[in-house]
Amino acid sequence: MKNRQMIALGRGRPRRIQLVGFLLPLAVLGACSDTPTYNNTPHATQATVGKDVTAKVALDIADHERDAGDPAEAVTFYRRALESNPNQPQVEVSLGMTLLQAGSPNEAADTFRKVLSRFPKDAGAQTGLGMALVQLNQPAAALEPLRRGLQINPDARGYRALGVAENLLGQNPEAEADYSRGLALAPGDPGLSNDLGLSMALSGNFNGAIAVLRPAAAGPNATPRTRQNLALALGLAGRTEEAGEIARMDLDEQSVRSNLAYYAVLRGMSPKERTEALLRPAAQAQNPATVQH
Repeated sequence: MKNRQMIALGRGRPRRIQLVGFLLPLAVLGACSDTPTYNNTPHATQATVGKDVTAKVALDIADHERDAGDPAEAVTFYRRALESNPNQPQVEVSLGMTLLQAGSPNEAADTFRKVLSRFPKDAGAQTGLGMALVQLNQPAAALEPLRRGLQINPDARGYRALGVAENLLGQNPEAEADYSRGLALAPGDPGLSNDLGLSMALSGNFNGAIAVLRPAAAGPNATPRTRQNLALALGLAGRTEEAGEIARMDLDEQSVRSNLAYYAVLRGMSPKERTEALLRPAAQAQNPATVQH
C-alpha cells in the first residue's frame, strides 16, 4: 500500500487535505531540515569528575537515542542526567526539544520556561518555547519568544518556526519573508523551501510556489510531503494533469482523484479562505464544500 499519511482519503465528495508542510510533527522545526538541532549556549555547564560522570553517561545515551529516532527513550535519559546534575541549561533545552519531538508540547513549554526564568537570553529556550506554543495552537503567543530568540541568535530554525506561526495567523507575506531569511542562512534547506513554496501557494502565487517546490521535490532529500505540496501548487494553478502525475508518485489512484477534485475547490477560494481551509480545518467544518477527515 502506498503512503497515505499526507492526504485524507474518502469516497464521494473530496475530503480535506491534511496539513502536509507545517506542523505535524513539529519536530521538523527542530532544525531547518527534518533533523532537530539544539542550542549551544555560553552558560552551559560541563560535566566534571565524581557525581557528574553519571550525568555525562546519561547525556551521551540521551543524545544517541534522540539521534536514533527514539525521543521517548531520550527524554528518560535527559531527565536522568538532570537528576544527577541539575545545573545544565543546555541539557534542559535539549530535553525540551526532544519533548516536542515526542509530542509533549505542554511539558516542553514548562521546561523552556524554567530555563528562561534563570537565563532569559537563552535563544534556544526562546525558540523552543515559541515552537511549543505553535504546537499548542497558540501561534499569536508564539511570535514574541520566537522573535526574541532571533534577535539574540538569528538562525534558520527560528525563522522557519516564526514562518509557521505567521502562516497559521494568515500572515502569509510575513511568513514568506521569514522563510526567505532562513534560506539566506541555510541555502537550499529542503524544509524551508517546502514551507516557503506552500505559503506561496496559500497566498495565490501558484507559479512562484511551483518554481520553489519543483527543484525541492526533485532533489536527493525530497520527501512525499514536498512532492505532494508540489502537486497541490500545480493543482491550484489549474495544471491538473501535472498535479496528478506528481501525486501518483506517493498515492493510490483513489487518493489522487480525491485530491484533484479538492484542488479545484481550493482554487476558487480567496487566499484567506484557502489558508483557513488547509491550516485551520476546524474553522471550515461548516463549509459544505469540504468534510472533516
